[in-house]
Amino acid sequence: MVYIANLLKKEQPRSTVYLVGTVWEEYNLRGAIIAARACKPDIAIALDVVLAGDTPDLKNRFEVFLGKGPALMMYNFHGRGTLNGTIPHKGLTDLAMSAAKQLNIPLQRFAAVGILTDSSYVQLEGNGIAALELGFPARYAHTPTEICDIKEK
Repeated sequence: MVYIANLLKKEQPRSTVYLVGTVWEEYNLRGAIIAARACKPDIAIALDVVLAGDTPDLKNRFEVFLGKGPALMMYNFHGRGTLNGTIPHKGLTDLAMSAAKQLNIPLQRFAAVGILTDSSYVQLEGNGIAALELGFPARYAHTPTEICDIKEK
């Protein structure tokens, strides 16, 4: 987010942009909901990790890998207790794919059941918020040895 903030400082976008770091994602996504209520955005882009499938325990479950670029979340649904998930806004999905192609950034696609991210509830705030989720492939999520590839693409 600091990198994005520096870019926005140089570019001076026409729209108001809020960069929000949230807490309590693992506890009903409460931090993101409060931020959305305060900012009242038209668009929300969530940055998170996605589970990489390049380990023996997940190789048949996920088709996202470290070192092959960021991932565009195409769908997620938790199903246990929350019955919620995110279906990204088609226009934002198209824009992300177009931008990645234009900038020659490899973009993986990710979909999962049993997972929620901040945009799951953010998209339901107000009259609805167009949502998009981008993720960094990660191995061993929620452990002391979580790994992401930090090389720029």
